[in-house]
Amino acid sequence: MFNGLIRTLGTIQDIQKKDRYRTFVIQTTPQLLEDVGMGDSIAVNGCCLSVVALQNNQFSVDVSEETLHCTTFSNYKMGQIVHLETSLRLSDRIDGHLLTGHVDGVGEVVSLEPVNQGMTATFAYPKALYAYIAKKGAIAVDGVSLTVNAVTAQTFTVHWIPITLEKTHFKYLRVGGKVNLEVDLTARYLVHFSQVQKEQAHEHVV
Repeated sequence: MFNGLIRTLGTIQDIQKKDRYRTFVIQTTPQLLEDVGMGDSIAVNGCCLSVVALQNNQFSVDVSEETLHCTTFSNYKMGQIVHLETSLRLSDRIDGHLLTGHVDGVGEVVSLEPVNQGMTATFAYPKALYAYIAKKGAIAVDGVSLTVNAVTAQTFTVHWIPITLEKTHFKYLRVGGKVNLEVDLTARYLVHFSQVQKEQAHEHVV
């Protein structure tokens, strides 16, 4: 589990294409890796991945064919800057919202509007996620916990305060850029429960 507060940034140093998966080698700070071991989970741009190798200030993760298909990882190139968050301990404070690191879809930047020292961003998102995104609700964009300011059936809007721009790669995003999205965990289960209730009610009627 994660909470959507980015620990630090990393840089993709190497991408090794293998049969049905790719290995990404990511350079980061020694502080992030000081308590990370083989097999531990790290969220990379909001995607929960397992560490398969550690060397100096680098770690490697394997990204499966399915994950490549469902996330923005298939578009990544060497030199790409990514968000990194290590998994939560049971004693950690949860300052964002609970995340699983399981990406629900890919969004696209449709507008960026500077506001004072911050930025208002609007994203298009897959139609299948509409039921899970609510005004004042939570959403993770590339693993960052954010509050939805506005939502339509096609787009949602968030605001990045100056410190968020300073600590993340969002300052490098441009219109047309792609991001990983994870909907709120509570919304996911509420929508599923509602669907099951409707299906069971329909079965009783029939």
